Amino acid sequence: GIRCSNGVYTLVGSSYETHLLEKSRVVSHTQGERTFHIFYQILSGDSDFKRDVLGPEWADASIKDFRMLSEEGDCTIGGRSNEHMLAETMTALDRFGFRTDALRELARALGAVLRLGNLLFEETDDLVAMISDSVDLDLLEAVIGIEKSVVTKAFTRMTIRTQTDEVEVPLSLNDAQESCRAFTKCVYSIIFDFIV
Repeated sequence: GIRCSNGVYTLVGSSYETHLLEKSRVVSHTQGERTFHIFYQILSGDSDFKRDVLGPEWADASIKDFRMLSEEGDCTIGGRSNEHMLAETMTALDRFGFRTDALRELARALGAVLRLGNLLFEETDDLVAMISDSVDLDLLEAVIGIEKSVVTKAFTRMTIRTQTDEVEVPLSLNDAQESCRAFTKCVYSIIFDFIV
């Protein structure tokens, strides 16, 4: 709202709504398109930058290391490279107070989204889903600080609660994959809303 006192208008409050955040673009995009630019920007940074803001295991990370990132399409936008846009993004984030620890937390949250996109699921003989790649699961655990057993259970099991009991039900391959995709989109949406 706006308050007027002696002819001087002052902003005293506001609210916002996020419009047109195409969350599905985080986990899928059409051929020849890219997902959100920030992922490409972060990975275009030099090894010291990636090590500093994402962690030591990220120093040599590149676009090809992440399944949800497309290497197709033009890597420049308006004649500006990912590296140039990263510098602009870092300047803008700095103006809004994202420095040192706050910047690291933001970058690591984005890194968690990238690692979530790398999780692969497979079906057991009993038609139950399981995470098939322990390397990506280990890297995700390092980024988010949650034990991989907890992450695995969250994506491959559903807990049904009744008034008197709790029952764990294994998820199918499709349900586990969809659970992971939904969580990935949700995390990105929370990051976006936090920045806004």
